[in-house]
Amino acid sequence: MKIFYLALHLIIFSCGSVKLDTQKEYEEIFGNLKGKISQIEIYTKYYPTEENDTIIQRENHKYFFNKNKLSKEINNYLNFNDSDTTTYFYNHKLLDNEIRKTKNIISKRKYFYNNKKNLINKKIINNGELGIEIKYLYDKKNNLIEVESNEIKHNTKTVEKYVNDYKSKTVEIITLKNGNEKSNILLKKHFNKKGILIKSEFLYTDEPKKKYSWYTLIDYDKYGNITCRKSFHYDGNQYGKTCYVYNYDKIGNIIFSKTFFNDKLFEESNYNIIYDD
Repeated sequence: MKIFYLALHLIIFSCGSVKLDTQKEYEEIFGNLKGKISQIEIYTKYYPTEENDTIIQRENHKYFFNKNKLSKEINNYLNFNDSDTTTYFYNHKLLDNEIRKTKNIISKRKYFYNNKKNLINKKIINNGELGIEIKYLYDKKNNLIEVESNEIKHNTKTVEKYVNDYKSKTVEIITLKNGNEKSNILLKKHFNKKGILIKSEFLYTDEPKKKYSWYTLIDYDKYGNITCRKSFHYDGNQYGKTCYVYNYDKIGNIIFSKTFFNDKLFEESNYNIIYDD
């Protein structure tokens, strides 16, 4: 698991001007890394979660960097029975496109930006055919307010509206199916004064299902890595938690980690980091 990055697919406030840094999966996977790095290799073990399951799954991930920008990624899954390779290309220090190759699919992602360097369009092309196009809109603070995802083959559209409340430091995410049909699910993110995500809510808006709403509280260590996610039913009763234990090298990069699900060891990862001379 790539647990050394802080907020992939999450929304975080940055300090100072309290701006939102949203959906920057294309260049911030390794945002917490320190020093000049040329390569990271991660060996991961996944332990069985079922009582009758005794099989330990193993994975291996290699990441190559050029001037601390991710240039290539090689992943081996399912005890090395499956793999993929992704190559990243940049233009003016922004990710321009990436190409992912598996046994049967060559997938390309193409990125487009506005003059403020905000991502405004992403196209996903599989085996030469445009599959998904995603468009992004921003407010005057350059923060995300809308994501429109179009699945070309099935001619379907999903729109996510982001309601940013800078005073309360919250973001509400409203989903519109087929472009206008409002979902009965509301996502809400809460941030502390330093702009760090501390709570996520998954809320049903219709009365019959409101009681099934839930939320997660998030804790961090001094390096900014998540140490625990505790999940609660909306009546306040805890039903699950995922916690992480890290070992760091001298400059603060993770070299070993353990993941526990409800206090049971689920995953172990060793990180072999090669620094530039």
